[in-house]
Amino acid sequence: MSLVTACDDKSKQRDEAASLSRAVDELREAPNSAKADKLKGLRALGCNHADTCGFRDQCAEAYAEHVKGLEGIARAKAMDDPFRSAAELKKAEESLKSAEQKTGACADRQGQLVREYRLRDLR
Repeated sequence: MSLVTACDDKSKQRDEAASLSRAVDELREAPNSAKADKLKGLRALGCNHADTCGFRDQCAEAYAEHVKGLEGIARAKAMDDPFRSAAELKKAEESLKSAEQKTGACADRQGQLVREYRLRDLR
């Protein structure tokens, strides 16, 4: 592999990491009402490298759990039966607790990606 090819590949990998990092930032900063759409956008982004694909998948899983919790809250609010509503809220709370840990791990991995690819230099 030539030096030019290696540099091109590293540049493409950096661009991929930057694109995914921006998508995760947008998802994190989106209002709750827009998170499901932002999650679809993140999942739709392509990736070609194990570390960036792993980052995308890890963060998508984390925010899917968050969205699941938000949807559970909405369902609970729409229920007439207070007992069913309370049960739904409990499930939603469990999802949100799980999501909190997973989104924290996503943020940690994003920090690693930012440092590895020097993504702060792109701003």
